[in-house]
Amino acid sequence: MAHPDGHNPAHDDYDDAEREAAADGEHPFHVDRRTMRDIVEGKMAANVQTIRFLSSGTFHKAYLIVLADGRELVFRIARRHMPRLKTESEVATLNYVRLHTAIPVPFVHHYDANPLNRIGGEYILMSKAPGVPLSKHYYHLSGDTLRKLLRNVAELIVPLFAHRFPKTGSLYMSRPLKYYQTRAPTGAPPTGDEFFVGPIVSWAFFGGGRGEESSIDRGPWSSTRAYLTSATEREIDAVRAEGSGRAQHHRPHLPPEDYEYDSSTDVSDNEDEHWRTARWARGAGGISDSDSDPGEVAYRDYRRTQRGSFLIAHTVQRVDACKKEMARFLRVMESLGAYPSGGKDEFSLDMHDISLQNIFVDEEDPSKITCVIDWESTTVRPLWFCAHVPSFLEHAYPHPQLPPNVSASSLFWQEASKIEDVGAQWAQTEQEGQALRAAHRVIEWDGWEEGLVATILGDEEEDDGEPTQRPPSHFGTVVPATEGGLVVVKSRSPRSGIGFKGGGVNGNGASKAGAGVDLALLNGVEERLRRNGLLEDSN
Repeated sequence: MAHPDGHNPAHDDYDDAEREAAADGEHPFHVDRRTMRDIVEGKMAANVQTIRFLSSGTFHKAYLIVLADGRELVFRIARRHMPRLKTESEVATLNYVRLHTAIPVPFVHHYDANPLNRIGGEYILMSKAPGVPLSKHYYHLSGDTLRKLLRNVAELIVPLFAHRFPKTGSLYMSRPLKYYQTRAPTGAPPTGDEFFVGPIVSWAFFGGGRGEESSIDRGPWSSTRAYLTSATEREIDAVRAEGSGRAQHHRPHLPPEDYEYDSSTDVSDNEDEHWRTARWARGAGGISDSDSDPGEVAYRDYRRTQRGSFLIAHTVQRVDACKKEMARFLRVMESLGAYPSGGKDEFSLDMHDISLQNIFVDEEDPSKITCVIDWESTTVRPLWFCAHVPSFLEHAYPHPQLPPNVSASSLFWQEASKIEDVGAQWAQTEQEGQALRAAHRVIEWDGWEEGLVATILGDEEEDDGEPTQRPPSHFGTVVPATEGGLVVVKSRSPRSGIGFKGGGVNGNGASKAGAGVDLALLNGVEERLRRNGLLEDSN
């Protein structure tokens, strides 16, 4: 039957299916839309008008649901990485943030954390984020609007740093979801037992096929020392399992950026930003643990050959090398001050994925934040891990509306440091934790390989039998300098090397904080690094 206006809705359905298939690529994940419709109509007590594919990424597929009464929902289905825990923790985190902070987040109407449910995957049914992704406007903002936006971001996320938890891990709910649905936000940390810290949901603990391994210690941990020690044991055990054939060989990857194909976005609208985002996602690993990746196949064959040729000797050698490098990592972390010098460890909630795609803003006033999405893999971590600028400010691309010597990250840092009650502590912890966060990258991979630790921490040389640190370029000399009324932190590299992504003082000129640095505090951090052999002078 023809549509009254001559338009054939069947064509839309066909085009939508084509977009979904293109987004899935070599990793198809079929979702029955009739089953999805039944679930939504049963839970929302309303008829579904349309279902449209939204996006497909490393971890999820998402669909836009429009109800007959006009409400818009997002139905997001998880790919299988870490059964139950990943979804349970994300829902708990969303509810915690909604109830105890001023951060606007999607409302969870229903979820199912059983991967064997009738739709074939864990899912969350939530409200659609109002507004548009910040990526649509960010590089077109005026200087004044950008400053206002960064102030609003700081006022939303920095107060979360004041929230304290007894352990490190991930958040879970003590009661069913329905218990929370009629309550208004309190804007303060909870005082009861509504939430608890349980097993950690983090890429290093579920990436590379680790999600279903029951032998991995996922916490929670009551101390930073216990957490870091457990992470190093995870890598040693993985190398041992690989050598014995109990684990599949794969190249180590950092957490993917989860760049999602968005069927509603025209690449031509912002082509530069699209390809920048896509490149970072591929560089982080993406979905590459498959036989479709030639490099992955070659690496597995190489490891199988080594294991078949040398078996016992080669396995012992790799395990010993991993043990040595993990022990070195623990020494460096202790030397940098990872453990409290008296008193109890303190932990907070780390907003690790505040990207241009995950912040939604008002279409008319893009300085106004309307929603923050994608809270999966949010974790409770040591304070030095949690105090950092948002991820979208950590890249090297300058904002076109700012002077060459002023970075958006420096403006954010200045606004964050002024937040009442918590800003000063956040700023101090952000500065003191730069080297710690950089070194922590050692245990953020989903595997270990020879040379990885030296790439991150720099060379270790023997001097009369005692190991000494030879820092890479990102531990170069810190040189405070005043430019244009702002304090700009620069580094002079003592030698070439590979710098960290997202931590420490990098080798191409500026620290993450960039400007507004307390010189006394900075000098203290520099002195600590030098005293512990992690900072060299360069002449």
